Amino acid sequence: MPTAFFVFLLSLSLLTAGCAASDERAAGGEPQPAVAATPDPEPAPQPVGARGKKPAGARENKSGSSAKGRKSEDQIRNELNDVARRLTGQAARTVRPSKSSKEVKRAKEEHVASYVEVDTVDVTTELRPAAAPGQYVGIIRYTERLYECRGANQKAALAAPCREVGKSGRTEMIMFDGKAWRY
Repeated sequence: MPTAFFVFLLSLSLLTAGCAASDERAAGGEPQPAVAATPDPEPAPQPVGARGKKPAGARENKSGSSAKGRKSEDQIRNELNDVARRLTGQAARTVRPSKSSKEVKRAKEEHVASYVEVDTVDVTTELRPAAAPGQYVGIIRYTERLYECRGANQKAALAAPCREVGKSGRTEMIMFDGKAWRY
């Protein structure tokens, strides 16, 4: 379930960058392949936790920026990882129904308390060049997990142990305008 924050994020990104956020699954439940803007092969998504690690043989720009004063791609990628960590943390704190504020519904002869939890550990990011030089599209992927607790009445359902009954992959797209990430 998208939170109000991510709905706002989607609206803002559509207005400023022409990007859209989407569920990774179509109505049939099958993952949809990502559509590349260029025919070049896509780099593999980078886990957010891999920040600061450089591949062997990678050159480091000592000044930290290019000759025109722009940020290096490594700096932009690190900023994307920071933004992804911050946004998924905010989503985890504001998602509803949450573990501390479960939603209870009656299902036949029992009550079901449910909540959503954002997985902030398994977050991946991908950096793609945009149409203009120095601009990038950042793709943030994370998972929302749905939990249910069952009981004979509302109080029993809220106190019962919960189990994971589903999960949903989420993809958010944000834009780097050459100076900062816009979302």
